Amino acid sequence: MKCLGFALGVLVACGSGSSSSTGTGSTGTGSGGAAASGAGGAGGAGSGKFICDAHTKASYCAEYPAGSTQAEVSSSCDGTLGMAPCPTDKSVGSCAFTAMGKTLVEVYYSDGPKAFNVATATVDCTTKLGTFTKA
Repeated sequence: MKCLGFALGVLVACGSGSSSSTGTGSTGTGSGGAAASGAGGAGGAGSGKFICDAHTKASYCAEYPAGSTQAEVSSSCDGTLGMAPCPTDKSVGSCAFTAMGKTLVEVYYSDGPKAFNVATATVDCTTKLGTFTKA
């Protein structure tokens, strides 16, 4: 199973069904959008270094490693799909952890519905067996 997802900061595996979306090549905005952005106009089947920005829904942004496909990221993204690095404004730190053979980075924010602080972000990272880095 190649599909990874985050639900309120907790890594979950999703079903084996095939899911894809077609990006527009422009920056995705708003909640729940699945438009791809960035160099190369990622389209529907591209691969690269994607992010899932769930900042406004769950106070985190997940960075997927290079080589991740838009289909595997968008099928599990409960935020805005993009290709830029996660925003650093209001970040309290990040967590690097391995899930299903890939190293993911989750950036935690001090605002939004979950509003992490260093202590709560460290605990969340520890549950993923990750390494927390304070911003």
